[in-house]
Amino acid sequence: MRRQVGGFILPLTFWILAAVTVVAVFFAERVQRSLQLAESRQQLNDAQIALSNARAELLLRLGTQPMAPCGMGALPNCVALVNRPYALESTVLQLQDERGLFNLNQSDDLQLDRLLATYQVPPDRRANLIDTLRDYIDEDSLKRLNGAESLEYRSRGLPPPRNQRLLTPLELKSVDGWADTAALWKTTPITELVSVGSSTGINPNTAAVQVLQALPGVTPEVAAAIAERRRLDPVSAALVDRMAGGGLMQLPPLVIAFPADTVRVTQSVPGLPWVHRYNVLLTPTDPVAPWQVVYFHRLEKKVGPESAANFQPPAKLPPRVVLPATPALPATP
Repeated sequence: MRRQVGGFILPLTFWILAAVTVVAVFFAERVQRSLQLAESRQQLNDAQIALSNARAELLLRLGTQPMAPCGMGALPNCVALVNRPYALESTVLQLQDERGLFNLNQSDDLQLDRLLATYQVPPDRRANLIDTLRDYIDEDSLKRLNGAESLEYRSRGLPPPRNQRLLTPLELKSVDGWADTAALWKTTPITELVSVGSSTGINPNTAAVQVLQALPGVTPEVAAAIAERRRLDPVSAALVDRMAGGGLMQLPPLVIAFPADTVRVTQSVPGLPWVHRYNVLLTPTDPVAPWQVVYFHRLEKKVGPESAANFQPPAKLPPRVVLPATPALPATP
């Protein structure tokens, strides 16, 4: 009888120990998972605080620092407005002058055709894209030769055109045919090079090489030469006119070698898979605020194997320009 009881208790003990071990492992994994979630939540909170602090510092600079042909501030501490990354505490800032982007709401068809040509889009496809964009932003319902209005959008199962100016560059994907043109979204998506604000002209000191090629007479070689020349000193509209073969100064102001009153800001934190992007419109004479955030997006951070391998730490954001003190007002009697 004792042998039978002993033979029963030993396996039961093993089963109890195994059950206790499984339960202990389960709770250990739950605790570890909770700790990981808490750490991730803390990192996210720290990132949000860092982004908020960096945004406050940037808005202060935009509201108080002078603009110059070199960018924001003054030499030798000028902040370049060419989408160059700068380190500010634990964040990375990229500032882009809106006049260095191609304005989809302000440009004409010939300029847009030249920009699309830099993406190797065939001529017939360029004509289609231009007409669909114009039909999307004009206020009438008349269809252009290669365009599309409500009937065409409905037949494709798409929302109808708003028949108003684009609100953000990302709205370009809602225009018939644009999202389907793969060449526009590969290496440098076209949304990285365009704007939708009220600024006119192209600033040769802040424009990308592809945007410079939208100017009449600016070939890829001339655009590369302008980009190389501005590394030494800011270039003037007259110099760009000479490099392009002349004729630019006789047209409406296509070349304005000075930043616009709108800056595109891209903020990121290393380790997070997304970035904040927003446009800041400077309104120094407005009675409410010296600046306005026109639009705000949270975008996926695109980091490929090549960019990760060639990563270079960004330079530190230059110090602010020390402005002269404002003289005291005379005392009122």
